[in-house]
Amino acid sequence: MTKLARSAITGRVIPFSVEADLSSYPLSYPLLGIKKCHYEAKVSKVGDYAHASYHIEATLLLADSRDNSPFTDNVTLDEDVDLLEEEDEVGEGYVVPGTSIDLDEIAYKIIASSLPISVCRH
Repeated sequence: MTKLARSAITGRVIPFSVEADLSSYPLSYPLLGIKKCHYEAKVSKVGDYAHASYHIEATLLLADSRDNSPFTDNVTLDEDVDLLEEEDEVGEGYVVPGTSIDLDEIAYKIIASSLPISVCRH
């Protein structure tokens, strides 16, 4: 688990390069597992909230929507996200309350939200 204290986030960019174990996060269909995940994140402060740019390379175990058989797929994702302390009317992003931000959890959420409802092996 890679955590970053909110108090450490200033105007300067804080870079991370992480081999993450995301096995402790809950899985939901069609995601059956995350075999491997490497991400690079750059975190900084933008206005009143934190902002992160992620580059994620992961090997996923997915369920084929046609016959529910498991298959492995490699994904590469690039995502810019706002990390909000609380939901507001202006910002869009992930709400991460508290004094620290779990960067692994954000990487997991990016992966999970990137998947279509129906996936098929190639």
